[in-house]
Amino acid sequence: MSRSASIIKDLAETNTALAETNTALKQAIAGAEERLTHLNAVTRGDFENRLISLNQALVSYVDAKQELNLDIFATREIQSEIVSAMRQSIDVIRRQSATASSPRPHQQSSQLSSVAPIIDDGLYVALENHFRGSRNVVAERQREYVDLLPGTITTETPLVDLGCGRGEWLLVLRDLNIPALGVDSNTVCAAECRESGLLIEEKDLLDFLETRPDQSVGAFTLFQVLEHLPFPVLVEVLRHIRRTLVPGGLLIAEVPNAKNLRVASGTFWIDPTHQRPLFPELLLFLATEVGFSKTDGRYVNDLSPEHDLAGLPQGALVALKSLLYAVDGPGDFALLATA
Repeated sequence: MSRSASIIKDLAETNTALAETNTALKQAIAGAEERLTHLNAVTRGDFENRLISLNQALVSYVDAKQELNLDIFATREIQSEIVSAMRQSIDVIRRQSATASSPRPHQQSSQLSSVAPIIDDGLYVALENHFRGSRNVVAERQREYVDLLPGTITTETPLVDLGCGRGEWLLVLRDLNIPALGVDSNTVCAAECRESGLLIEEKDLLDFLETRPDQSVGAFTLFQVLEHLPFPVLVEVLRHIRRTLVPGGLLIAEVPNAKNLRVASGTFWIDPTHQRPLFPELLLFLATEVGFSKTDGRYVNDLSPEHDLAGLPQGALVALKSLLYAVDGPGDFALLATA
């Protein structure tokens, strides 16, 4: 047998083994989900550990196969898809197990709410207009994200802008003929969007996501939204976004940069509806844990122009650059997560 034929044979065997393992894994997960109500004999932690061990064993198997003279990149792609699916499955079981074992008190609402009624709708819009900047300025900043939008956006699977506010981003998308839907619970913002002829649902974003079918959205954008959400709601929102995105769909979530001193200790707290600064690495971790296959980030919107530091000694230059970056560097961070 020639070397190429042998490689093809090994690759075919690898794919067959992976398919069999994946099928067995799905069956195991399905059985586990059916038995969630009977987990009294096995602690939730033990159950999760068994699933994680299974995931690690599968990854080790793929790694071992990579030692063969196969198409390394193709094998890594298969591994990435399986690991992503495993993470999502583990997260779903973790979520269901937690719900089954920790029922909410009777007096609590049956649904998580992403709305904190701290300020009335009209006053909030006035606050945004005063502190965030003009619509043209905001639209120009958001226009930089256009090149990142994937080809998964269609009329059947549109881009959904959660917390669309005054609709600046939706107007940019309309000018480019990109199918898009806005979602916002603020009555004043929703009315302004409708007056501009934009497609919008006046709804709480979590209510919208919970009723959205699986794999029905081509891309999600959230500009300055996640920092408004209580942490349990934030995690739930990420889970539903992952569930409703089509394969290859993209999440773009821009938040104030918690690493910037001027932002985290100052301007962040102008908005009374902000919950807490969100560290970029935390968002990357959460996106991975709920099953996104690829996560990345982008720091954007520098607060000040570059400073002229010519002529400084090297040591002073390094120290000053670090300080200036922490104070005058990027004001925002964008999470980029691919389903």
